[in-house]
Order: sequence, then structure tokens, then C-alpha cells
Amino acid sequence: MPTDTFVESCTTNYFGLVSIGNASLEFISYHSRPKEIHSLDHYYKNQYFFFQELCLRITGR
Repeated sequence: MPTDTFVESCTTNYFGLVSIGNASLEFISYHSRPKEIHSLDHYYKNQYFFFQELCLRITGR
């Protein structure tokens, strides 16, 4: 029986001026081709005003 795996897609923002990355569901499905999605979650990291990161995490097979 296969085990569950996860895939993450993140975008990073510096000083509120420059944003790098792609945190979209389309980006994940294009690069990993999941057959079953068990959970979809996001998390947000913030360090004062300097650094912000938003990540989308999909768990499935």
C-alpha cells in the first residue's frame, strides 16, 4: 500500500516590495500530478516587516 506524500508550493515577499515564487494549486498539480488529495493546507510565516512567506501544502498519493 503506498504511503501519503506531500508537496509544497511557496511564495516569499521581502520588505513588501519584491515577491518571488508561486503558491498556486495549478503549480502543484502541474509538477506533481497527484491522483488523490487527502488534505490541503496553508501556512504563513512572518518576521516583522522584512520577510513574509506563504506556502500551500497538499498531502495525498
